[in-house]
Amino acid sequence: MTRSIIQSAFDRLKAAFTEEFFKARKNWGNQSEVPVFVIGMPRSGATLVEQIISAHSNADGAGERSDIPAFIRNFNQASGGEDSFPDNIQNLTEVQIGEWAEDYLDKFENLDSAARIVDKLPFNYAHLWLIQLMFPKAKVIHCKRDARDIGLSCFQQNFVKPHPWSCDLGHIGQYYNAYADLTAHWQNTLSLSFIDVCYEDVVVNSEAESRRLIDFLGLDWEPSILDFHTSARSVKTASKWQVREPIYAGSIGRWKEFEDQLKPMIEALKLAE
Repeated sequence: MTRSIIQSAFDRLKAAFTEEFFKARKNWGNQSEVPVFVIGMPRSGATLVEQIISAHSNADGAGERSDIPAFIRNFNQASGGEDSFPDNIQNLTEVQIGEWAEDYLDKFENLDSAARIVDKLPFNYAHLWLIQLMFPKAKVIHCKRDARDIGLSCFQQNFVKPHPWSCDLGHIGQYYNAYADLTAHWQNTLSLSFIDVCYEDVVVNSEAESRRLIDFLGLDWEPSILDFHTSARSVKTASKWQVREPIYAGSIGRWKEFEDQLKPMIEALKLAE
């Protein structure tokens, strides 16, 4: 996967989904405030954020749901295939968006008891245009972390099949640059409520950052949130062991141990500087 392929795909998204596009569809979607979308690069702290939020008595975590990308994939299959995207989105109707929103909410097991439910599929960062249409009042939490630590962690995980870019250090840097560029576009274009949460800040000052998260979601603070690591919730992602322990700083700056080996990635990341 080369930079041109990644960047060209994201450039097409930026060209298609402009402020004018959303202004013409500003009254679409479901007005529910229940969905919370945690986005970012893999290994950026999404599971940690979900665990903190779901420790609240009036919130829950739904894990990495595949609904949003599935809606897009099925729509593309029915309207000319992936090569027609995103031009085919002009054919997407308000009725279809409403049906998808209802279908999405219907799958929440705790919809009646939770005021906020977290979908932490990090790659939803590429699909925020659809989240804007479906749930204009949704909250978006953008997980950020030192790009070099993210890259190292992705490279060390077995992401080969679904994410081939993670197998090459140079490609990791290129992919990160493209992700950062697209996410900045969304934050400048969409009306969704965004908050950036830095992994390092959560580790160093966990209570202040946890309070900031809970306040962003419009929930009252509960001291038990700081004991999120004792939760019996099932965690199925690569962070399942880390979130069972109190927050620790051991994973901050790990890239420095491998700086020489990571040079291809670090050089690629300079493209964004």
